[in-house]
Amino acid sequence: MMKRYLSLIFLCSYFLTFSQSEFKKGVYKSLNEVKQNTPSSPWEYNLISKYKTLGQANSGGAGYVNGEALFYRISIKKKEARELGSIIGFCDGRKMYMTSKLVDPSRKSSLFSPIERVNDSVYVFNQYIETTGYGPSMNMVSGSTQFAATSTASETQYILDLNGSIKELTVDYMTELLQMNDELLEEFNQTKRKEKLLLLYLFKLLDDGKSN
Repeated sequence: MMKRYLSLIFLCSYFLTFSQSEFKKGVYKSLNEVKQNTPSSPWEYNLISKYKTLGQANSGGAGYVNGEALFYRISIKKKEARELGSIIGFCDGRKMYMTSKLVDPSRKSSLFSPIERVNDSVYVFNQYIETTGYGPSMNMVSGSTQFAATSTASETQYILDLNGSIKELTVDYMTELLQMNDELLEEFNQTKRKEKLLLLYLFKLLDDGKSN
C-alpha cells in the first residue's frame, strides 16, 4: 500500500517545481528539451487551426458522427518540414502546444493542442486519437446496421508531469489518484458523467494537497 501512495504522490506535491513557469518561444524536439525549457529551434512559422471530427465512421463513406474537436498545425513546406525533423511541441510566444508523439513516438500525427498549466510541474493536454477496426456500423445513408471496417476517433486527455510521467487521464486513473482523499473519492464515485469532470477533480485534489 505504501508503494502505491508513493507512486501517486508526485501529482499532489507542490514541492516538485519546474524551474520556469513559462515556456520559451521555439520548437521542442524531445521531452528533455521541454523539461529543461530549452527549445532546439526558433519559432518562425504560422499556426493553423484545424477541426477534426470525433466519433465513428464505416468504410462506405457514411461520414463521422458525434461532433468535432479543435487542434492546430504548423504551416510549413515539405522541404522545411524534412529539415526541421520530428518535433513534439512548440511555443509560439503565447502558448505551448504538444503532439501525441510525446505519448507514443511511433505516431505520425501532425496535430497539436495547447497544454494547460495545473501547477509548476504538472500540465494537461488533449490529443486526437484515431483507431481502426472491424465491426457493426450504422450506415448514415440507408439507416441500416452493417459489418464493415470502421474508424473511431476520440479526444484523449493526458497528464504531463515534467518530473517524468505521462498518464492518460481516465476515470480509472482519477479513481486511483483519489484513493489518498476519502472525501473526494466518495464525492467522485457519486458523480454522474465522471469522464466530463476529470480535470475538475484533478484540480480539487491538487488544491487539497496544497492546503495540507
